[in-house]
Amino acid sequence: MFVAPHVHPARLRVEVEDASGWHAVYEARSDEATWRRAFFDHFRMRSVTFRYAWPPFRKPYDAFAAWLADRAADDFPDATRVRVSYTKRRSPSPEEVRAGTRPEGRTILARTFELGPLREGVP
Repeated sequence: MFVAPHVHPARLRVEVEDASGWHAVYEARSDEATWRRAFFDHFRMRSVTFRYAWPPFRKPYDAFAAWLADRAADDFPDATRVRVSYTKRRSPSPEEVRAGTRPEGRTILARTFELGPLREGVP
């Protein structure tokens, strides 16, 4: 099934902003940020979100991020904005795994949406 491990994996992350700041509501494989987890964890969806971090999939990723913004507008009535992004970091070495450390990550493909217009039906 897999030829080799992915050495620079990217994890999908969804955050909402409210009066107190930004909050992660979903992050792949997180036990804390679990918004719509059943949807994201479905085997077909995991395959899709894995690919969206790749350059050839920018258009479908942008459409997916906009679709998620619509869902967030419904699910988080106090939120003013939503940000969909990926956190990309190299896979940890065996030494890092044993030490319990994580390589530094960086945010890629951040898309931010104002939720007010979405709630008002403005495209």
